[in-house]
Amino acid sequence: MMEDLEVSTWDEWGKLTDVIVGHAEHSFLPAYGGMSDVFGLDACETPVKLICGEEFTVGHNGLHFPKKQIEQSIVEMNNFIRVLKDHQITVRRPTVVDWSKESFKVGDMHVSGGFSNKDPRDLFISIGNEIIEAPMGMPCRHYEYKSYENIFDRTSNNEKYVYTVAPKPTRNFELYSGFVTGSPFKLTEAEPCFDAADSLQFGAHIFMQRSGCTNYAGIEWLRQHLKPKGIHVHNIDFEAGGQQMHIDTTISPIGPGMLIGNPIWPPEKPFKNLFANAGWRVFYPEPPSMAASAFSSAWLSMNWLQIDEKTIIIEEKEIEAKRCLESLGIKCIPIPYRYNYELFGSLHCSTLDLKREGTKQDYGFKEDYETDGITSRAGYKSIKTGGGIGIC
Repeated sequence: MMEDLEVSTWDEWGKLTDVIVGHAEHSFLPAYGGMSDVFGLDACETPVKLICGEEFTVGHNGLHFPKKQIEQSIVEMNNFIRVLKDHQITVRRPTVVDWSKESFKVGDMHVSGGFSNKDPRDLFISIGNEIIEAPMGMPCRHYEYKSYENIFDRTSNNEKYVYTVAPKPTRNFELYSGFVTGSPFKLTEAEPCFDAADSLQFGAHIFMQRSGCTNYAGIEWLRQHLKPKGIHVHNIDFEAGGQQMHIDTTISPIGPGMLIGNPIWPPEKPFKNLFANAGWRVFYPEPPSMAASAFSSAWLSMNWLQIDEKTIIIEEKEIEAKRCLESLGIKCIPIPYRYNYELFGSLHCSTLDLKREGTKQDYGFKEDYETDGITSRAGYKSIKTGGGIGIC
């Protein structure tokens, strides 16, 4: 564990000075606890071609990514780290793990391997001086936190940082009965469950979506945990209806009062005015011209990393998103990251903010909305809202 670690983050856009970057090495998608039951990929002999030109075959024991793809992902990630260090940002890395060898049983789930260390954003919420270890929706990610024990002390509770472990789900079949129905919302409300990447920080407020790996019970647990600290967690659901696994392909704040939105997956009607009513302008880029990757939508184009209020690191081929950002006065640093797309995420996913300049502000938001909490879980179709957007 690193004794010099201090955590302080309040938003997604303040100057970044300390960050975790994941590892692409040994990324794996197990057949059970990940591939067959979450992504619905059946074992077959026909190769599936990746957008980067490589092919893979889905095997009965899981998905081993092609060697060349992993090697090129590492090259891209090393270049990304160089750019971060050139901007005087401290970079920390987790322990490398061969996830194809990490099979285990938890609850009713027999899991045929772990997942990856590439995307720490999925696993942790950093808010104020607190690190919250998410319970994770996919069973194969149950023990992923262990590879970050070289960075975090899970017993830490001091002014440098507080480490909180959200309740681990028992992983009984009752939680996963959504698999049987074919719903994009795989999880029931049997017990709290969430991925950290279904949340975004706006000072004293966090907006969080239900998805295939986050349920309303998980959002409510986080709301009740953070409320005594003056941090308010709000529901926001999108017309994508759960097909978007994480929120950072749907909305992205780029500064106080400015938000980039996905024009294809807008918020559902009850949430449409949350940002406009708080004085925020929402800008929509043109749809990306780059095709979707094997495991991610084309809207991974919004999955950039902002390193200060005027600078964003973005994948070099996302020309539409780059054009939109530059029209708003943002300097873009384009870098290659396409091979990493095939490993379930881009630059925002591959990182976790540990220290950003920023303060705990309200930014125009209310402490509570009628779409929060039990109202959302019970259904909110009768709530009335209006409209209001900006266009890139």
